[in-house]
Amino acid sequence: MQIEGHHRHPAPREPPGHREGGGAAVQDDRLAIADQRVQLGGDGVLDGGVRALADGERGRLAPQQQADRPATHPAQHALFGQLVEIPANGHLRGAGAFGQLSDGDPPLFLQQIDDHPDPRCAFHTGIKHGKCSIDKSTHINRVRSVLGGFVPRSSITPVATAGLFLSFLLIGVQQSLYGPASPALTSHFGISLGSAGLALAAQFTGSLTGVLCTPALRGRISNRAFIGLAGITLAAGCVAFTLAPAWPIALAAAVLSGLGFGWIDVGVNELFLEAYGTEGTGRLNVLHAAFGIGAVVGPFLIGALPFGSWPLVFLGCGAVSLLVAASARGLGGRAPLRQRVTGRSGARLLVGLFMLFFVLHVGVETAGGGWETSHLVGLGWTASTAAMLTSVFWLASTAARFAIVPLARRFCTVHLLAGSLAIMLIGCVLIFVDPLVPVGYAVIGFGMGPLFPTGLVWLAQQVPAATSPVMAASMLGGLFPAVVGSAVNLWGTAAIPPALTVTALACVVTAGVIGRLNVGTREDTTSERSTTWLASRS
Repeated sequence: MQIEGHHRHPAPREPPGHREGGGAAVQDDRLAIADQRVQLGGDGVLDGGVRALADGERGRLAPQQQADRPATHPAQHALFGQLVEIPANGHLRGAGAFGQLSDGDPPLFLQQIDDHPDPRCAFHTGIKHGKCSIDKSTHINRVRSVLGGFVPRSSITPVATAGLFLSFLLIGVQQSLYGPASPALTSHFGISLGSAGLALAAQFTGSLTGVLCTPALRGRISNRAFIGLAGITLAAGCVAFTLAPAWPIALAAAVLSGLGFGWIDVGVNELFLEAYGTEGTGRLNVLHAAFGIGAVVGPFLIGALPFGSWPLVFLGCGAVSLLVAASARGLGGRAPLRQRVTGRSGARLLVGLFMLFFVLHVGVETAGGGWETSHLVGLGWTASTAAMLTSVFWLASTAARFAIVPLARRFCTVHLLAGSLAIMLIGCVLIFVDPLVPVGYAVIGFGMGPLFPTGLVWLAQQVPAATSPVMAASMLGGLFPAVVGSAVNLWGTAAIPPALTVTALACVVTAGVIGRLNVGTREDTTSERSTTWLASRS
């Protein structure tokens, strides 16, 4: 990125707290800038969070402060200051505008904090090296034509927040229904038990499609429209599955449900990352805890209701989906500008490592939860007791996500992940000792619980463009139970502990490589509309 031009008549310094916007935080040799309220030419046209990243400007733009609030340091805690100054050549002295360039492209952000007598473009690419001494309306229109419209910061009202938590509880319930409902589905549709299992495959197909389509869709519509569409799509799939006259139509409905599921899964995660940044670690863990609660509630509802009552549960999911869609009215903004990962400086390698990290820890989670019952039965436990102990694995995972909330206020993301990985490894060691196997699985579940949501925050800190592809790749972790099953067919249930431990160790090693890899991912990106993290305000 290059910053061109300079102010010929810089404004005098103002006392702290004079302006509402402006400010910067420096992290390494990258620069994050955020403005809570941006005024262009004196008009409050651009009202939202703005971020820019400047490369190679370390030491030239110091953290600022507003009033008596001290500057915070990490770039993801971009702050609001009163004065921005690069003293080397006078450029941007006394606030001004910031943008990001890519090979001569127009600036992504063009703004001015009101410190000049006439509207002025401090960042001259796109309106080449001029003072921009033009009337306000013309200036504003020119800026809009350069930017293609401003993308306001994602915002979430309390009602919308409740709706998003409800959406994760909902998809936890919905995806857990097919297995327990399989006997009733075979009777209702006149199919075999194996054919009933195709509903999960159909749901997975729709979900994967939804995850992969999320970046393009969120880049074109508002947050409100996206979550509203996701809720309506999930509702339509649930109702259609209930009313389907034949099994092929029911499978098509399951694909539709999966599509809404995938949109909610990725979209809600990204909304939390955009709105709260790294300060959202606790919230994101509670969000995923809601999913875990739903996964427990779904089978309970199928078992508690009379046989054949599954349509009531699916219709209930459809009704709740409409509530989620209605709550989307409290969402503001659009997907922020995306940083697309390019192939320079190892950025793609870092994305690949994150994919591997997510695949491996999801693999430990699904294989551990899927094979615990068989492992315990192989050791002589009764099937009913083994099934009950398996539920402890999932309850421990959910409990850990709640437990991480107070810790997230005191420890950074990397430390939280390191602790979770250590607990997971301790559990893997315990399952080699026969009397401690149930305890070991519970410990694994407790360690696994925070990994996915906290890992998303870590991903957003390192490669904010990669949320959707990494989440899509994480679904491959669902294949690990089948891999472990092949080992069990060869060597019996005694193969389960080594298989889980090797996978867990590979996950830890991958996390360590990511932590040590110094890749300038943000230097290696170009920006476009996307679904990923926007530097959070302090």
